[in-house]
Amino acid sequence: MIAAIVLSALLALSQADSLARRVVDDFDRIDAWSAHPADGVALTLHRDRGRRGRALRLDFAFTGGGYAIARRAISLDLSGNYAFSFWIKGEAAPNTLEFKLVDQSGENVWWYTERDRVFDGGWHQITIRRRQISFAWGPKGGGTLDHVAALELVVTAGSGGGKGSVWFDDLTLTPLAESGPYDLTPLVRASTSRVGHDAAALLDGNTLTSWRARGPRASITIDFLRVREFGGLTLAWEPGRAAQRYSVLVSNDGNVWRHVERRVRGRGARDHVFLPDSDSRFLRLSLAAPQGRLGFGLRDVRIEPLESSASRNAFFGVVARDAARGSFPRYLAGERASWTVVGVDGAPDEALLSEDGALEPGSGAFSVEPFLVANGKFLTWNDVTRSASLEQQRLPIPSVEWRSDGASLSITAFARGSGTGSSVVARYRITNHGRTPLHGTLFLALRPFQVNPPWQFLGTPGGVSRVDSLLWDGAQVMINGNRTVVPLTRGGTFGAVPFAGGDVVEYLRAGAVPQQTAARDPFGAASGALAWRLDLAPDSTATIAVEVPLGGHALASLADRSAAGVDRALDAAVRTWEAAVDRASIHLPGAGRRVSNTIASTLAYILINRDGAALQ
Repeated sequence: MIAAIVLSALLALSQADSLARRVVDDFDRIDAWSAHPADGVALTLHRDRGRRGRALRLDFAFTGGGYAIARRAISLDLSGNYAFSFWIKGEAAPNTLEFKLVDQSGENVWWYTERDRVFDGGWHQITIRRRQISFAWGPKGGGTLDHVAALELVVTAGSGGGKGSVWFDDLTLTPLAESGPYDLTPLVRASTSRVGHDAAALLDGNTLTSWRARGPRASITIDFLRVREFGGLTLAWEPGRAAQRYSVLVSNDGNVWRHVERRVRGRGARDHVFLPDSDSRFLRLSLAAPQGRLGFGLRDVRIEPLESSASRNAFFGVVARDAARGSFPRYLAGERASWTVVGVDGAPDEALLSEDGALEPGSGAFSVEPFLVANGKFLTWNDVTRSASLEQQRLPIPSVEWRSDGASLSITAFARGSGTGSSVVARYRITNHGRTPLHGTLFLALRPFQVNPPWQFLGTPGGVSRVDSLLWDGAQVMINGNRTVVPLTRGGTFGAVPFAGGDVVEYLRAGAVPQQTAARDPFGAASGALAWRLDLAPDSTATIAVEVPLGGHALASLADRSAAGVDRALDAAVRTWEAAVDRASIHLPGAGRRVSNTIASTLAYILINRDGAALQ
C-alpha cells in the first residue's frame, strides 16, 4: 500500500512538471484573425466581451450549407503528447464545430470535428487531445503534424443552420505526459459499507458480489493511483437498491472535485454514463435516496475505455451490448440490415424503411420502431421471421412482415403529396392466425436512431441522431419542436423518458409506456413510444397507422383516418407509381419478369431521388 502511494505521488510530480501551459491566444486583440466564409455564407468577426477579458465572436448566417472560417497565421511546434483547450459560447442552432491545423504548405490539414454541437448560451471548455486530431486532407496523405502554420476555428452548417453567433476565448496549448496503458490496481473505498459487502466488490469483475450500505446518502471513491484516461462508466445495480439520484465527480488531487454528471435514476438494471475523453486520478460516486428500505446496492462499476465514447455510435454500441438482443438497431452490434427509400416524385425529402421494420422519416432523423406484445410475448426484429417486399415487386412502396407463433405484423410505408410538400404514412397490420384470441399491444418507439447505418458517413453520418425533446399534445407527438408524428388511429397512449431515466424499450418490456407525456434531454437521447391495445379474435386483423410530414413544407394529414381511408390512400399511391413507371412498357418473356421489375423500380427511385433535373 505504501509503495503504491509513493509511486502515485512520483507519477503525479513528473506529470505536473511537464504541464507547461502556453497561451496561444487570449483574444484581447483579434486583428490577427481573418474571415473566410464559403460562397453564400455571411461571416463577420468581432472583438467582444469574453469569459475573462475579451473574446473572438463569429457572426454567421447560412442560407443552406457551407462553412464560416476564422483563420490565423501562427508558428507552433508540436512534439510528443499535447492538448489544445479553449472556451466556447454560442447562441445558434446545432451546427458542426471544427478545429483545424494547417502546415506550412497550406495544403495539408489536420482537424477535430464535433457534429451538431448544441449551443446553450453558456461558456464551456473544450479540450482537444492529440489523439482526437486526425489528418483531414492534403497531398501528404496522412501522418502527424510537427509544425502548425495556421489555425482555423470553423462553424459548418449542420442540422440547425440559420443565423447565429459563437464566441471563443483563452486558446491554450498544454504538453502532456505520455500516460501509456493503465496497468495499476486502483484503490476503492466507501463512506460506509455493510459487513460482507465492502467496496472492493465494485471492481472485482464479479456481478455476484456487491457493495451495500444503509442510510440516505453514501459515497464511493476510486483512486487510480495516477491520472487515467477513460470514456465512461457502466453501473450495475442490485434490484431495488439503486440510488434514485447520484452524481459523478472527478479530481486530480483528491481535494478539488468537479461534477461531470448528475443523474436521476431510470428503470434499468444498468446505468451507462457518457464521459468522452475523460481523465482523472480520482473518481467519486455521490449517492442519494435509495429506492427502498434496504439501502444502496451496487454490483459492479465498469470503467469504460476511451474508445467507448469516441462517438455517440460507439457509446450506444456499449449500451446495446448490455441490453437484450433486439432492443436496439442491429448496426450497433456491427450487423448489416438492408433498407430502401420511400418518397414521392421530385420531393426534397425522403424516408427509409429497413428490413427490420424501422422507419426513418427524413435524412438524419429519428426512427419509428415497432415492438409487438402477443399473448405475453415481447417481440422485436430478433424474435420473428422477417420478409421484405415491394408492392407488385416493382413499385417503391416497401413492406416488411414479421411472423411468430400464429401472429403476424405487416409494416407498409408509402409517401403522399408532391414536390412542394409530402409525408410518409406507415401502416401496421396485425393478424391473428391462431385458433384462440390474441391479446397484446403494438408499441411504436420514437428514438434517436437512424435507419441509415454508421458506416454511411458521407453527407449526413448515419447511426445515432439527436432527440432533444418529445411532447404529446393530445393529437400528435412533437419531436425537437419542429417535427411531428401524427397517429391516424385513435385509442393510443404515449409516454416519454430522457436517457438518464432509461431507454423506453426497458419500459415496453415491462408492459407499458412511461407515465410522463413529455421529456427534455440535454444529452439528446430522449425516447418515447405510442401504444395501442390489441384484442383480436381468430382470423381477425387490426390496422394502426401513423403519418410523419417530411421536410419543412406543411402537408395536411390524411383526412380519412379510418383503416379503409389509409388503404385508399395506399391504393392512390400505387396508381400514381403505376402511371409513372408504365409510361414506357417493356415486354419480356416470363423468365425476364425480374428484369422488367428491376427497370421499373430503378426508374421510380430515380424520380424519388431527383432534385429538379439532377440526382441528389
